[in-house]
Amino acid sequence: MINNTVLQNIYNDLLELADNKLQLDRWLKGDNGRISGYTELMCRLYDDDALEEFVAKDVIDLRLSDSFISEIKSLKYLLDSYDEKNKNTIEIINDINWIEITNQAKKVINYWKTELRESGNARE
Repeated sequence: MINNTVLQNIYNDLLELADNKLQLDRWLKGDNGRISGYTELMCRLYDDDALEEFVAKDVIDLRLSDSFISEIKSLKYLLDSYDEKNKNTIEIINDINWIEITNQAKKVINYWKTELRESGNARE
């Protein structure tokens, strides 16, 4: 079973993924010393947070709804399909495909706030 620290880290990274303003602040300005970027966010999600395992196994173990599972699988598909090559930071943030990813991440966050908060497995 996934531990609460990793679960909280996934949630925090999804918050960044779902917020263009936060991306601008962190990726371009270094928001209060918190510097991030596309590559850093993807490394955190896939390497540190083990997003693939979360989507394949943990969402089932946590007994999340079929709707949540569908939305997070859609998000993972969009992330896996995204081609950031030859794009700088501002081009990524303004890319229509990235905006679609951001919007999908917002949907996941909305489910997360309901389903995981009620189960006591995540904090906001």
